[in-house]
Amino acid sequence: MTMVHHIPRIVLGGIFLFSGLNSFFNIVPPPIFNEQGSAFMIALMSSKYFFPFLKGTELICGLLLIANQWVPTALLVLAPIIINIFLFHLFLEPSGLLIGLINIVLLGINMAQHQDRLLPLIRRR
Repeated sequence: MTMVHHIPRIVLGGIFLFSGLNSFFNIVPPPIFNEQGSAFMIALMSSKYFFPFLKGTELICGLLLIANQWVPTALLVLAPIIINIFLFHLFLEPSGLLIGLINIVLLGINMAQHQDRLLPLIRRR
């Protein structure tokens, strides 16, 4: 594969590696959300376990993508997270919709590059 094929994987991995690290080390302050977005985030944070689990998952999957290890598995694990990020920004906090779209596009490109391993999972037997 050429370097062009690696760029979407590395960029997506970098986004989630940084997101996971930022959650644990507060590198960049969290964004300020509107009323609906804040209410949703507060509800998720009140569970106490959800964000450490989510951000740990993002961190591990980001590392796997950057290291080019278990890429199809990392993509499958990140898919519902990316879809929820997109839907959160689409319905609750439109100001971040661009990052949601970027994540969806990068996920689609990466899944297309690994379709030989992913398509058998959805084929009817």
